Amino acid sequence: MTTDDETLEMLVAEMAAHDAPITMVLRPTSAFQLASLLQLALRHPGTAGAVRGVALTFIEHVRQYFRDAPTIFEVLRRGDDPVFDVPSRITPEEIATLRAEVANGSGHECGEWSAGDRCQLCDRPLAIRVRYEPVGGHVHCRLFTAPATTETFAKAGDLTFSEKEWPLVSARLATVAELLPEDE
Repeated sequence: MTTDDETLEMLVAEMAAHDAPITMVLRPTSAFQLASLLQLALRHPGTAGAVRGVALTFIEHVRQYFRDAPTIFEVLRRGDDPVFDVPSRITPEEIATLRAEVANGSGHECGEWSAGDRCQLCDRPLAIRVRYEPVGGHVHCRLFTAPATTETFAKAGDLTFSEKEWPLVSARLATVAELLPEDE
């Protein structure tokens, strides 16, 4: 077992060996959710220094993305003020309202509110497809979801794994998703 000091030394060495930028593409909903989580993390008294700066920079980029959406911009502003804190879980009543809207013909991105392998809004089984491509020591993945009854998949997000992680990750993904090389 390693000591905390040894772990810190190894962490610093490994970070120095991985200095290439990480590129991520997030759906607007995911960026908003991540900014909200960072706002919560910034409330912790131990969040300081460079970590705090990275979080604030990310949140500012999300704000700029939504600068022409006054309601979203206001919710992000409120996220900086503890007076507006509320429980983070969506209530059963809110899910029921969303389900009713979907049942009445309101569109939704099936899988956006997923619970396991089913869409929480329309309760259809979901299919998951992962397209992957090795790029410079990493494997870039694009995730797609769709109701299991259709062949039209909507992009759900992007992930990047190291080549070292990929064998284990791909083995686990293969149990719940269709894996396809990007060139197929």
